[in-house]
Amino acid sequence: MRKNNVIKLSVIALLSAFALTACDSEIIAKPTGYDDNSPVVKVDDGSKEIYNNTFTDIYDSIRSGSLATNVLDQLLYQYSVSVFGNYNAVTASKISDNPYGETTLKAAVNGLDSKDNPTSGNAVTKEFIKSHSAYWTKNKAGNRVNDQYQEVEENADPSLSEYARLNNKWKTIEKRIAEKFYAAISTGSYSDRNIFEEERYMRSLAASVENNIAVLNEATPLFKGILTSKVEDFDVFNVQTEDINGSQDYILHRENYQSNAALDANENPNQDATFVEDNYIPDIYRQLLVEQYILDKSYDTLGRTSARHINVLSITKNTNYSKGAVNLMNNFIKTKIFDNARADNITLDSFKVVSNAWIGTFMSEADYNATEEYQLMKGAVPEYEVVGVNPYFKGTSYGDMMEEIEKINDNPNLSQHENAYTGTNAYTWEVGRDIKIRELQLEDYTFTGWYVKSVGVSDLPTSIKNQLFDINVANALDGDACVEYTFDGGWKTNESIDNQGSIIDVVGKIKNQFFLRNTSRIKGNPVESDILLEDGNNYYIVLVEDAIKSKNLNKANYTDANAEKLDTLENYINEIVQIVADNETYKNLSKKHWLKEMNLEYHDQVIYDYFKESFPDLFED
Repeated sequence: MRKNNVIKLSVIALLSAFALTACDSEIIAKPTGYDDNSPVVKVDDGSKEIYNNTFTDIYDSIRSGSLATNVLDQLLYQYSVSVFGNYNAVTASKISDNPYGETTLKAAVNGLDSKDNPTSGNAVTKEFIKSHSAYWTKNKAGNRVNDQYQEVEENADPSLSEYARLNNKWKTIEKRIAEKFYAAISTGSYSDRNIFEEERYMRSLAASVENNIAVLNEATPLFKGILTSKVEDFDVFNVQTEDINGSQDYILHRENYQSNAALDANENPNQDATFVEDNYIPDIYRQLLVEQYILDKSYDTLGRTSARHINVLSITKNTNYSKGAVNLMNNFIKTKIFDNARADNITLDSFKVVSNAWIGTFMSEADYNATEEYQLMKGAVPEYEVVGVNPYFKGTSYGDMMEEIEKINDNPNLSQHENAYTGTNAYTWEVGRDIKIRELQLEDYTFTGWYVKSVGVSDLPTSIKNQLFDINVANALDGDACVEYTFDGGWKTNESIDNQGSIIDVVGKIKNQFFLRNTSRIKGNPVESDILLEDGNNYYIVLVEDAIKSKNLNKANYTDANAEKLDTLENYINEIVQIVADNETYKNLSKKHWLKEMNLEYHDQVIYDYFKESFPDLFED
């Protein structure tokens, strides 16, 4: 059994496809026909001249290109497979004489007794964890320990924390696959007049023979609609939204890009769609290798990142209708956040309702007055409502659009507005209006995610960022006394002259949720106004879901933890280390570390020179 899967790789194996290997580092193997400059393709009658048609041309172009960096990437990927195990049977089949065992990560995860908080696994799962130390729980000496932090044999049955680690590694890979797809389709390249077409995306992929995707036919499931903000990038395969026909569908269909992707499905190397395995898994595995280096060599760094998990709502004042934004935010705070009868938590979806209200396109719907957005706007600025054939609220993005269209109708000679909505007379203004509505529906005034202090949050002003990463935010979420809002005929706080300065005031606690708060409330303003933050023309509400302290990531503090708490810990680790690892210093340190572990043998001078120049420490006597 290979406990750590430490392998000795030879660059010759990776170069064989290029026919560039030799038995000595000073001798470079060349293809037959190189020295006499023989042509690759011959035209018998000599009627056509084919440029760059010699073995010399082709061979030299390969060696002078990105050969060395490609070899490095392939080395790191193959080694990452030895660390984490093959993703599935498809990736395993692509490594000739696969030295990493037959069991795959997918099969191991499928053997867990739960996909949420596993407590055990079948024989395949247990053997997989035993064979891959990346899933072990270790002490600072690097030795395997159980959940009570007592050292155990390397072939001991997995612990709860190791099951959680395996499960969360799979989850983070799946999340990153979805994010990569969303990044590709959200560029606008596969949309027509702001309508995304999955078929267009698939045809673009199919244009390259290297991309193995499902066959396009009448039975192929295809989405056509708006890339709505209601679906986050990591949910592109999992959350349905409305297509152009009004039906609920997924934005992308996983089976079009990866056959048999379901955890309990059996894939095979010859299946139609292997785009995920071919294009995304190698890159994700290389990312995981950088992260594993940090986990192995610098784990304590994660606890010092002041990591925060936040949901943010941010809307901008319309200077022509200055009351709109602030009144909307205050109405949301008063009627939703500070609703004493509220039983459910405020979520990112709650923020998206406000975002959509301020965008205003809900007013184009037939039943607009039955929507949450309408109730919020009506309660905030009833005087801004314009009724009629094309109703809207002044100050919203949709309202601005309707006012511009009204100017066209009032005076068709206003070419500035007319051209904007007719594509310079390419279509009617009604068509232009629909295009603009779809453009507005792409907007989103919310964001969510994990952030660390050293990187910051680019979409927040400095003053709010500084407050977010204040140590007292983490202290408050950890249980220290902070400003708390309670209802007794009206909302009030626990602030008093006696406790002034002794309770944390950078966050406020409302129904067990924590919001950044304005620490300088204007005298006479209601306490509800505390959580509305302002900077310039922008208004913010920041909900803090998690705030990490060093002890939150100290595995020794989880000796009595149940499966749910261990799952939470592993999720923390995966989210935070991904951010920390996106750093050139760590990437270079990781490459150097893993190349040293590989104990490489070099059989090509170009590769040898590149590695020696890039990683000179590996070649010191």
